[in-house]
Parts: sequence; structure tokens; C-alpha cells
Amino acid sequence: MSSASQHQLAIWHIPTVIDDAVVQRLYTLLSTAEQHRADRAHSEQQKNTYITSHAAMRLILAEKLQLAPSSITYINNKHGKPRLDNDKQLFFNLSHTDNYALLALSPTSRLGVDIETVKPARNVLAIARRFFSDDEYTWLSRTEPAQQHAFFYQLWCHKEACLKAGGLGLQAGLSSFSFSAKDLQQETVITDSLLKQWWVKVIDVPQRYRAAIAMDQANIITATHHWQYRDDIESVSQS
Repeated sequence: MSSASQHQLAIWHIPTVIDDAVVQRLYTLLSTAEQHRADRAHSEQQKNTYITSHAAMRLILAEKLQLAPSSITYINNKHGKPRLDNDKQLFFNLSHTDNYALLALSPTSRLGVDIETVKPARNVLAIARRFFSDDEYTWLSRTEPAQQHAFFYQLWCHKEACLKAGGLGLQAGLSSFSFSAKDLQQETVITDSLLKQWWVKVIDVPQRYRAAIAMDQANIITATHHWQYRDDIESVSQS
């Protein structure tokens, strides 16, 4: 595996493992708390995605830090964002949705990542009216109906990535800062509710998803990796 320290940012694409035997093997890599959370999932799909993404994160972090996966421990802030419980500085953030996850790593930049599944049946304007700023609702409502879902989910990813980068979570409010439609199509700078600046951009993912990353540094060099399970429980095939 290429060391993430050779780049300022590494983004790992993690598809869900669906083979039952493999999922059970990955399950054994999780902490007791993670196993309990996986067991509370509402569906097998959600459970598999949770197990795969969190086990993959342990394997990737372990290889990066030269530790055993089971020795990776986290400390959560009051909003639930984890950091490593050791003296090595490594910023990371994980996001998962139906059958897919993203993990971002950087030794230099605070960051947040979000991925969402586009769900065409949802009334996105009703959700936007409730959670987004007035300006965002206005431009989204004026968007061509055929494009509204794509714009809505990309907007959600941009906003949640910023909140996660700041360690705030959704408690800080999605309506506390605004993006324009143009912002979703290029790397942009946004100031959040705590007057912190974030550089935000789209992450290319399969068509049924939307994703974004927010960082506190500009001009980040990015390396993209694709994780897949291997029988020797190593973490990678990459491109």
C-alpha cells in the first residue's frame, strides 16, 4: 500500500462485502462496541455495510500505523467524531451508505467526508425546506425536476462533510451556512457556523451515489485507492 503520508489526502473507496463467511471474518476485527452497533442494524444490508466499512478502516489504519487492527482504539468528541487514541497525528473520517463507504485520511488537514444514496422516491423539496437555508431551498425549487434529486443529495453531502470536518455533526444545523448551485460543480470555499473556512469538492463515486469532502487546507494532493477483501486479511487492491 502507498503510504498516505506521501500524499496530503488519501481517499479509500470501500464496497460492501456480501459473502456471509467474509462478513463474519471481518466482524471479528471489530471492537465489542462496534459489534454491538452492527448487531442493532435494521437490515442485513446495513449490517454488512457497517461491518465492512469499519473493519476496512481498522485494516487501513493498522497498516498505515503499523499496528494490529484490534489495537486501534478511538476517542470520540462530544458530537461523536472519532480520533485515534495515540500520539500519532492522522486525521480521518468515514462515511457509509447502502453498499458503499468512503474513508479519507490526511496527516496534515482536518477533514470530513460524506456519501449518500440518491433515492428518487423521496420528496427532496420538503426535506430541503425543513433542513436547508432559505437561499438553498429557493434555488433548488427552481432547478429542473429531472435534476433536483442529484442537486439535493450533492448539497447534503457538501454540508454534512463540512459539519463532520468541524467535528460538529448535524447538531450544528444544515441551515447555518449556504452553498449555491455553482458551488456544487467546482471546488469551493465555505465558512461554517463557527466562522471556520473549508475547501469543499465533489468525490467521484458510482452513479447511484453522491459524495463530497471538506478540508481545512487548499490545493490538497489526492491519492485514490480501492479497497477489497483478501483472504490474508490485508486491506488492499488500489488504483
